[in-house]
Amino acid sequence: MAVSYLLLIVLSVASSTLACIHPTQHYTTMGCIPSKVIDGTGCPRSYYCPNLSERAPDKCYLFGQVYDLGQQLPPDQTISNCDTLTCEIGYDDKPWLSSNYENCIYPYAPDCVTQYSLDQCCPVGTVCGDDRDSLARCNVSGSSYYEGEQVYLGFDSGKSCVCSRHYDGSQEGVVSCVEQKCNFEVFDSYRLLNGGAPVYREESYCPYDWRLPHDNDVIVPGPYHGDCSYPQCVYGNLTLTQGDSLISLITYQGIYKCSCAIPPLVHCILEKDTVNKNFNDTALFNIAIIDCAEFFAPSGIDCVRQYRRGQCCSFGSVCGNSRNNLRTCAVGNETLYEGQRYAVKGDPCKICVCTVDSGGFPVENCFEQRCAFEFTDADKLLAGAAPVFEKGWCCPADWRLREL
Repeated sequence: MAVSYLLLIVLSVASSTLACIHPTQHYTTMGCIPSKVIDGTGCPRSYYCPNLSERAPDKCYLFGQVYDLGQQLPPDQTISNCDTLTCEIGYDDKPWLSSNYENCIYPYAPDCVTQYSLDQCCPVGTVCGDDRDSLARCNVSGSSYYEGEQVYLGFDSGKSCVCSRHYDGSQEGVVSCVEQKCNFEVFDSYRLLNGGAPVYREESYCPYDWRLPHDNDVIVPGPYHGDCSYPQCVYGNLTLTQGDSLISLITYQGIYKCSCAIPPLVHCILEKDTVNKNFNDTALFNIAIIDCAEFFAPSGIDCVRQYRRGQCCSFGSVCGNSRNNLRTCAVGNETLYEGQRYAVKGDPCKICVCTVDSGGFPVENCFEQRCAFEFTDADKLLAGAAPVFEKGWCCPADWRLREL
């Protein structure tokens, strides 16, 4: 009887956890502490997030842990096996986690099965030809996978999986998985720290996007609006009581429905497009982004990255005493090294590279920055959104979508 009672308790707790009808992954990822009070939807009434409310100005935060400037995160505390993270001062003079991503280069052979391990970033080997017959097999949703092969459970499954051999050694494999880690504290920290609301697709595990507040956001009062006994969400200039929502927004991708369901953060659900069906067959760019070293790894305090006009990435660095061999350019009150890239004050669209002619005289070597919103924000542009500019920016910082 005692065993049955214990089992009943465990199942009851699990059922309560699973019963929550709202996404909470943004809270659990940041290590927020749930309220002990569970509401009628099976969700915690609110969360306490010290990583947001008590954030130190000289620290980095990830998964509820705090890191000092200059500290490299332990491998088991990063966002994936492929990322090395370091707490640094970012471009806005605020702490951020810079990511050095390991790019795996592994040759493909048509008669080989690439082997993966859940605790490794890159493939660990291959099995080719007739040797593949000795591998266990996993059958998942009508697809067959060899032992060691990555198993795809869906983009929003929240798991990374491989086919593994059963403990009894049989040819019938089992699917082994690890939980996916949400990486928004690294790649979406700007919007998170500027009051953004996590956006989930109806089936997504991690936040799909983040929606920043707008001055003309409007509250749709809920059943407890204005009742101070209920917890609240602060979103931009608005204070929402639990149960309040915002007027929905129509986009090319669907409809954003945002609410204060579990304070302190507003969250949004991106529902599938039921309005702008005329955009479904619109041709859009497929983008391949070049990962430059300077995006992920510091060049060193005593190093100067070298650029050429028209190139995306730097082609190297000059460090230490070797910098004395470089000629210099005087730009305003600053002295820049040859090959150093800089922005022109008063003209945010102009990017220049310090260039010196054979006589030792600086020559203008500038180009106009191109705005990429026609493919990065095509959905908002086609939905009739208005561009939003920030002072000192060349290109739109965001797009304001029309109200439903």
